[in-house]
Amino acid sequence: MPYPSLGLLRRSLDRLEPHHPLALITLPAMLRTGVEAFPTQEEANGSTTSFGGTQERELLDTFFRPGGGPEGRPYLSPSGRQWVRNDYPGSSLQAQRKERVGRMFWQAGGRVRGGAFSLRTDFEDLVASQLLPETGRVPIVALGAWMYRDTDVASVDELVQRTINELRLDRYDVLDKVYDSHIEDEDRALGLAEDQVSQEDLVGLLGGAAPPPQLDETLIELVDRIEEELRRRHLLLGEGVVARIVRAWASHDIVALVGAPGTGKSTLAKEFARALSRDLPNDPVEVPVEPDFDTSDLIGYENLAGEFVARPLTAQILETQNPLHPHVLLLEEWNTAQVESYLSPILQAIESGSPIPLESGRAVTLPLDTLVLATGNSVRDEPETRRPVSRPTKRRATIIEMPNAGPARWSS
Repeated sequence: MPYPSLGLLRRSLDRLEPHHPLALITLPAMLRTGVEAFPTQEEANGSTTSFGGTQERELLDTFFRPGGGPEGRPYLSPSGRQWVRNDYPGSSLQAQRKERVGRMFWQAGGRVRGGAFSLRTDFEDLVASQLLPETGRVPIVALGAWMYRDTDVASVDELVQRTINELRLDRYDVLDKVYDSHIEDEDRALGLAEDQVSQEDLVGLLGGAAPPPQLDETLIELVDRIEEELRRRHLLLGEGVVARIVRAWASHDIVALVGAPGTGKSTLAKEFARALSRDLPNDPVEVPVEPDFDTSDLIGYENLAGEFVARPLTAQILETQNPLHPHVLLLEEWNTAQVESYLSPILQAIESGSPIPLESGRAVTLPLDTLVLATGNSVRDEPETRRPVSRPTKRRATIIEMPNAGPARWSS
């Protein structure tokens, strides 16, 4: 009774990691469910095939729940090779589907009323152009090895055919434009093994990272603890400020403290991070934003010798050995430069969980529980030196207006 070998699983996960979750989870779930493709929104409104988070969750439960994940994160998404939460289908995946309504999918009833998702008639070309230009087509043998890691199969060829049949990949033109049925020599060489990969070996393959800290307090108790720490440092806050920051953090929002100079934005941000010190694997990363700031200043750049030079965000957070722990990124005066011009890879990672490409050719992931805490003066008060924040970025952020209380409020 042969099974996919440990070597084939390792190679498969390496090959799947750079691919977008829509190509690895959403589209296979759609095709498996029998979702139809329509040329117009009007025709899609009459679709009788329901699709949404329920069908994605079914696929995740069947093929992407290996066991051994941290509490509250039972699914391992091959995209970025990261453990994701129970609500992943109804949060991140749903947001990515909605973001591409009209550009890749249709949503019956439109954006306002919600409804079932379906495919655009030309979705294969759209997927290829929007999701696959860097990675190329998704190798079916890699997807199949992961899906059938604990199932006996007669051969690698059967593994590929079984995946095609299960996910109904023979529909439309997906085998020509989105998924690749070719089996490389290395796939055949690694091939199958007589014994199923053990749970211990599987957990080792999927992780190796230290387990996340076990919090012995609720979010309310966490808020109380932080408030007590801040009071101890003589910081007197308006009611509910800490709770708003914690609530935004739990929702994976950026937290932006804005207001006039002297209202204590930077002091609060740094002391808030210090109050979390016992929960963090390393010190918060502080990044002062300059007017000409860009992505290379935030993440890193390739020097003249062709070597990648990592900035503190990459070295301490994106490449951390503790990806399941919380981390804190402090952006000082974040709107001194145009936020989207330097923060776009982080914004994309927060919204979709997609990997962040480095100029060195590698890709890294943003730890799920990273708090991005930004400060900035209001563009209304300083229109010549501050840049407005775009509406899409505001949707990903919780903006907290700091009262103009003066320095006395923040010191003993």
